[in-house]
Amino acid sequence: MCGELDSLETDVATGRAEIEKTALDSKDARMEVSSFCDVEGLRIVLRVADANARAVENGFAGGIGTECYFAPGAQLSAIRRRLVYDTCRTWNRAGHGRLSPFDRWRDPVIGDPEFYAARLKPLEDALATQVGRVKAEMTDAEVDEVYEKGAKVWIGLDHVIDELRRQWLLAKYTEM
Repeated sequence: MCGELDSLETDVATGRAEIEKTALDSKDARMEVSSFCDVEGLRIVLRVADANARAVENGFAGGIGTECYFAPGAQLSAIRRRLVYDTCRTWNRAGHGRLSPFDRWRDPVIGDPEFYAARLKPLEDALATQVGRVKAEMTDAEVDEVYEKGAKVWIGLDHVIDELRRQWLLAKYTEM
């Protein structure tokens, strides 16, 4: 789920990159950059492996330079707007209709129509309602509401369905 979001805004987003040092004085240096974004904030971890570390530390050799850019919080509305449009477009192409997760669960041969009717049909209807609210000109408040009720689910639809299935099976087979 997270990989498709460019790590802009998610409940848990991770990114990894490896950067090779090109400085002439330490050709074997490598830097690993990991970023984690969750409800507690953004963490960026830089790990450097350099055989020439002591010389870098003591100023006798150049080290790896790093630059980070953070978009200010005022961009949140623009980020959410982009996610709403992108996820809605994806939903319209693949989220419902032929061969969608909803169709697979509704199918009496490969799916589970009882599960579909009990848990997925209400979800499908709610998401269809949110699709109807997406339009070219939306206020920030409209974007925020569709983001919360639609885009967050569209982004992780497979995970949402997996969790609904887990809950449904647990309730069905433990209520004896």
